[in-house]
Amino acid sequence: MNGEENKTIVPGCGNSDLSQKLFTDMKIKNLEVLSVDFEEQVIKKMEESKPKELEKLTYKYGDCAKLDYIKDSEYNVSVDKGTLDAIAVDDKPETV
Repeated sequence: MNGEENKTIVPGCGNSDLSQKLFTDMKIKNLEVLSVDFEEQVIKKMEESKPKELEKLTYKYGDCAKLDYIKDSEYNVSVDKGTLDAIAVDDKPETV
């Protein structure tokens, strides 16, 4: 992305190592990742176990359907590993 910060959000991260692999395996330059999940203990464990050199990886407790604290256009990439499938279980207008 032309040298600018690649701000990525990972909704419903759970205890997956996907967020860390964006740094370690994919080696994306200028990366900042926010990983969000509604399981507070999982977030605490993930934050405590992340490698110290991944200072631009943050885990935050929250509801992925209500990310009111995030400004519009703050993140330019979203990586979803399965959260959308888990929460979009019907075709009601409020779900769609």
